[in-house]
Amino acid sequence: MKTDDEGVLWFFSNKNSHKMDELEQDHDVQLFYSHPGKDSFLTVYGTANVLYDRAKIEELWNPWVKAWFPEGKDDPNIAIIRVEPQEAYYWDNETNKMVEFLGIITAAVTGKPGLADTKEGTLNI
Repeated sequence: MKTDDEGVLWFFSNKNSHKMDELEQDHDVQLFYSHPGKDSFLTVYGTANVLYDRAKIEELWNPWVKAWFPEGKDDPNIAIIRVEPQEAYYWDNETNKMVEFLGIITAAVTGKPGLADTKEGTLNI
């Protein structure tokens, strides 16, 4: 995945994957991201289009992609998915797991929110 200067997300895909069939039927997508080891999450809603643009494949190509396309950037099965984000939502829990667990227990017992260190919101795109 790569993000360009305009915020567009670019992905390599196999043109024969079931994802291509899904995108032909519905261009609306939802992407999920998480930070390993943290309780930080991001969900992005957007519109996807499939491209078979050799110049774009050349521009986006990197050695990691060869793991999925052993024939290299000239592999005839390469497709590019272009996602234009429309809206994003994030949530980030800054406490450690034990504090988070105690906050959940406190909220369950008292009926009052117990996760004061959680940040969340909508991002303007």
